[in-house]
Amino acid sequence: MGTALVIGGGPNGLAAAITMAAQGHQVTVLEARSAVGGRAELLADTSTVQPWTVKSLGLKLEWSDTPEWRGADEGGVRPSAAELPAVLAWRKEVDRFAGLIRSLSAAAPPNIRSDASLLSLVGPALQALKLGRADGLELARVGPLCAQDWLDEWEIPRNVQSTLIAPALLGTWMGPQSPTSALAVLFYTALSGQSVVGGMPALLEALVDRAEAAGVAVRTESTVTAIRVKDQRAIGVELSDGSQLDAEVVLSTVGPKATLMRLVSARSLPVGEAETVQHVRTRGVVAVCTVQLTAPLFGGAERVVVAKDNVALERAFDDAKHRRAPRSPCLVVHQRAADAVVHVFGVARDRDDGWSEAGAEHLRSQVCALLQPHGDEGAVGALSLLTPADLEAEFGLDGGHLFHGEFAIDQFLSFRPHPKLAGYRTAIDGLFLGGAGMHPSGGFTLAQGILAARQV
Repeated sequence: MGTALVIGGGPNGLAAAITMAAQGHQVTVLEARSAVGGRAELLADTSTVQPWTVKSLGLKLEWSDTPEWRGADEGGVRPSAAELPAVLAWRKEVDRFAGLIRSLSAAAPPNIRSDASLLSLVGPALQALKLGRADGLELARVGPLCAQDWLDEWEIPRNVQSTLIAPALLGTWMGPQSPTSALAVLFYTALSGQSVVGGMPALLEALVDRAEAAGVAVRTESTVTAIRVKDQRAIGVELSDGSQLDAEVVLSTVGPKATLMRLVSARSLPVGEAETVQHVRTRGVVAVCTVQLTAPLFGGAERVVVAKDNVALERAFDDAKHRRAPRSPCLVVHQRAADAVVHVFGVARDRDDGWSEAGAEHLRSQVCALLQPHGDEGAVGALSLLTPADLEAEFGLDGGHLFHGEFAIDQFLSFRPHPKLAGYRTAIDGLFLGGAGMHPSGGFTLAQGILAARQV
């Protein structure tokens, strides 16, 4: 078919490369870091990886049941709430919409632009009609709600709510009392299922093996500094060493803002397009810790939310919202054999007083203080911390946002990241967007790179 360059060697970049190689393209992946993987090392949750993506890529992976989220506070680890009648009834409600959400997440979003063909809306419309009138109205009612109000309707205790809500907020700029946070919880819960055996490392290894088998060339320590455009068409890239690579297709997975505001010259974009991209919201609300463990925490529970209740979760978001130093962060913990990945919720990228080593050290001590009561003395070992500022500097995540863009009612489906860009194509011929800032959203799905590559 032709030559293709993929910018970014994370999971979506590898998935896009494998897909285009299967279509007959000669594909090269360009990764700035010394090894592929990108933000995969920052994530630990594979429960939202969609099975169709694994099948489409031909990955050799196994699945296992995903442990339930457990809550913890100063009183210890709370009993599992999975079998509470109120939680079971709520999950049954989520199941009413799960089929539609998964179907929408497995295809390019509906094209709602004025120049779009009406045929592009037929498929999604038929899927929505399957809900029926009552379910459709209920979905429209739930979407704008705050998550706390929605779960209150099901009489789920507030301390249990925090364990159901917190994991869904990591890709947002919301607290449990924020309008439309119910939509984020609905999408995350509906997309969650079984997890990959071996977690993110096993998934990444399978992607690398499959890319090699497909004939994809992977170049690490290859930083793209510019996408070359001629006559409104992408013709290749320029690297930091000054060398140039030619290609008929360039697919970027480093984020829509990073791609169109830093790698593409502003004069190559149509009038108004730069302003459109500039307004895509990418406010990070999470710091990432990796903690070495000498003994298990939380009695061995694998997935734990450290938050007393929704009030604590909302107060943590208040700290980020008001751009101040975290006073009471909440933790979303994925515990593994000898370490844990901890997402610290309530941490802003743009603190009024900025980020300093002293500020980062204070946050490290807060995380340690929250973890230590839940294990034997000395169980918490070395702790490395990446603030949102570090995530932006080291991984190129705009605003320090783990998903290249906030999940919000105006930044999902056909609006992610903007209606003009939602179909993975840009206004520059031959330039495509396939990173986490694109549809679908609601968790780490591995879908964006595949769906973008299918548009090539």
